[in-house]
Amino acid sequence: MIIQDLGNKNVIFETDCQVLARCVESNQPSLCEWESRGILDDILSALKSNSSFLVHFIPRQGNKAADWLAASTNKEVCPIGWVGIPLPSLSRLLEEDLKSIRYQQAQASTSTSSIELG
Repeated sequence: MIIQDLGNKNVIFETDCQVLARCVESNQPSLCEWESRGILDDILSALKSNSSFLVHFIPRQGNKAADWLAASTNKEVCPIGWVGIPLPSLSRLLEEDLKSIRYQQAQASTSTSSIELG
């Protein structure tokens, strides 16, 4: 697997597909109706072989960089060294995603605190 070849040990995969995230979290693919069953089986196999790999659902507004990368790769315009030296447009999207995720975490924390106090 590419991630292991790069020496990454603790990896979080983010997806804006809530159905996929639920299937992976439940570890019961037979309960999930998802059109790319082969991909789901590959994901579950990879996660079983490495307990430090996680999958998290991220709403689309916090996942713009992934959408950009997927579209760029499909068009074959994604530069080879994008990981080490991202294009300015990708850098901006990564910053926006980070802000969105931090905002969502703050909102979740506030909601949790309100429930605990209430």
